[in-house]
Amino acid sequence: MQHPDETANKYLGSASFNLSQNELIALVEDLTGSKLPVTHVKSADVQKAGEDKLAAGDFRAFVDFLRVHNSADGAGNELTEEQSANGLIGLPYEDLKVVVESWLKRQGAL
Repeated sequence: MQHPDETANKYLGSASFNLSQNELIALVEDLTGSKLPVTHVKSADVQKAGEDKLAAGDFRAFVDFLRVHNSADGAGNELTEEQSANGLIGLPYEDLKVVVESWLKRQGAL
């Protein structure tokens, strides 16, 4: 740990990169030259499904709530560089295209 006094007893957020699902889909399509089958779902519908599950005692509802929190367009829940502790803990941001391309190659998709 490079900064133990600055990080002690604190919640720290870090990320290699920040992107939306749509940005990831576009990148994969660009790299592979293939169109991915995509089904768009409204966050409000996922939220409602979660609320219905919870009302019925189905605690799998929290997966729906997490999906809404993490993926709702314009929700503002992304970790900004200013909020990130990457610099404090010495974690560099990565090049998304390089990482995705490497993963696709390992999967045999490229």
